[in-house]
Amino acid sequence: MKVGTLLIEMVANVARLEREMAQARRSVNNTMRSVTRATRTATLAMQGFVGALSVRELARASDEYKSINAALQIATRSAQAGAKAYKDVYSIAMQTGQAIGGVADTYRRFAEVSDQLGVNQQQIASSVKTVAQAMAISGGSAESAKAALLQFSQGLAAGALRGQELNSVMEQSPRLARLIADGMGIPIGAMRDFAAEGKITSQVILEALASQAQAIEDEYSKIPLTIGRATTNLNTAFTNMVGNAEKSVGVFDLLAKAINTLANNLNTAAEIIGMVALVLTGRLVGSLAATVAAANGA
Repeated sequence: MKVGTLLIEMVANVARLEREMAQARRSVNNTMRSVTRATRTATLAMQGFVGALSVRELARASDEYKSINAALQIATRSAQAGAKAYKDVYSIAMQTGQAIGGVADTYRRFAEVSDQLGVNQQQIASSVKTVAQAMAISGGSAESAKAALLQFSQGLAAGALRGQELNSVMEQSPRLARLIADGMGIPIGAMRDFAAEGKITSQVILEALASQAQAIEDEYSKIPLTIGRATTNLNTAFTNMVGNAEKSVGVFDLLAKAINTLANNLNTAAEIIGMVALVLTGRLVGSLAATVAAANGA
């Protein structure tokens, strides 16, 4: 593909995206006007959110949506199972107010060892939901919950929770740590010793989650919705909305390919830009020379 054609396509894709976003904003604004005064606060928040959307945020959400779906399809080894996994992940994330990326990673880790653990997708979803609820009960910031989910999922991938992964869970999600200890029938203070011996395996964790699921469900039902979790849900819903729209529009896929092609042809583009600059400089020098000559002649 010629660089000139590539640049034209990139400009056209961005222009197309801007038109679609303008239409989306108009549609949301029209819908918001019909909402009653009882939801005035939510209306203003939604209008501000939509108005603040940028191409960068849209691209970020699109990339996250694609990455999550691709990872889940690989972990579950089929498009159909991957689609069901994403549906479960999205539902769990929205129910518990946890970041969809962290929930997806935990699901993926369980799915990757599902054959060894002898579990199906329903059991995986149930376990991931219990983990996410324990994270919510523990409180803390969205960042700390995401970090704890990451460390926990890495422990699952390694086959046992120990070392840095265990420390992160105990510090940033104490309720999840206590859940595992209660499921194992040991005091929480003994977890590090058991971990050092490699006894907190993925199988042990799975059994602990199953045995403590109802207790966690009961506790979770009593905690209030926080602004932090509500904001996380807004981000999750936004990622899902952009991802679904992208499947039908495809503008970010086109833009990504165009940018990648430009990256692979950057030397050619630089040469063209250099040639254009050289021509322009030559014209400028020629013009200055002619001006000087005319002045001297006068």
